[in-house]
Amino acid sequence: MTHSNVSHTVCSCDHLSTFAVIMAPCDIKKDRGLLFISRIGLGVSVLCLFLSLVTFLLCRSLRSAHTSMLIALCGCLFLGQLIILFGLPQTQFKILCSIIAGCLHYILLCAFCWMTLESVLLFLTVRNLNAMNYLTSRRSHFPTACIIGFGVPAVIVAISAAVYSKAYGTGKSCWLSLNLIWSFLGPVCVFITINTTLLILTFWLLRVKLASLNTNVSSLKNTRLLAFKALVQLFILGSTWILGFFQCGPGAIVASYLFTICNSLQGAFIFLVHCLLNHQVREEYHKVFRRLNFKKPGSQGALGNSVPMTLKSVTALGTLKPDIFVDRSCCKKVFAKLLGMQDLRCSSFIQETD
Repeated sequence: MTHSNVSHTVCSCDHLSTFAVIMAPCDIKKDRGLLFISRIGLGVSVLCLFLSLVTFLLCRSLRSAHTSMLIALCGCLFLGQLIILFGLPQTQFKILCSIIAGCLHYILLCAFCWMTLESVLLFLTVRNLNAMNYLTSRRSHFPTACIIGFGVPAVIVAISAAVYSKAYGTGKSCWLSLNLIWSFLGPVCVFITINTTLLILTFWLLRVKLASLNTNVSSLKNTRLLAFKALVQLFILGSTWILGFFQCGPGAIVASYLFTICNSLQGAFIFLVHCLLNHQVREEYHKVFRRLNFKKPGSQGALGNSVPMTLKSVTALGTLKPDIFVDRSCCKKVFAKLLGMQDLRCSSFIQETD
């Protein structure tokens, strides 16, 4: 309450909880510009995560162990960012605020755990090319990943709640108090270190393997695309969350802005790399659009003429499934599988049958 008299009462709200508070090891200054960026960035990210989840869940041709891991990661980030948007400022009710803080603590730790599993899979796949199909397509390994991805955070949150349950929810936001903040920052620091180390090793190995291929494979255009997607992986796998540790002392407000801009759009980066820049996903989108156009009058003929010439022997047998023979030994398919780089195709990928 700002002031009051007989006729009216003027109140002001200072619950300017921003995305930056999640990784702040100290109290940060309230900033309306930061609040605006947080809400816009998280809104875009939540929308992109929703579109990614719909894509991965509805496209059967994309289903694999790797896709299941992406679904788990997107689901955790989607729920976590929704809570940050709408639950973080709900400090009116202490019990509800504590529950929100506990749920957010668990969901964000799950997200980081899945980021680490993703970085481990990426590293193992690039390191051992022959294991690519085994690691990314077998779903029998997914239950084990779930035990790690959801079990480890559960243990951390259970111990934290048992030690100091009153630290869940504060008067400023429904998040951890500074007395317990390191129960989140500590594990996150470990996850970030592992992810960043594995990413550096992965792209060093990737660079070596690309250099060993022929010049057509490692062309300038493909190298630039690889470099771009390598950079985006730093955002997707949470390496940029390290900026949150610099929100104290000189330059704190700059660090808060950089942290918020880089990480509030994490869902947008996931949608960009694993959907929009993924050749296989784009093909699924084209199929959906063609089906929608097929329902329009006069569109049947246009659809019938759109069958690729490489499928003429298949269509002659009465089958319209656009299957192609894939050379699994091609190194570039390994890189494409996990980086969404199906656009980088070898000439040996497609074998026409006359």
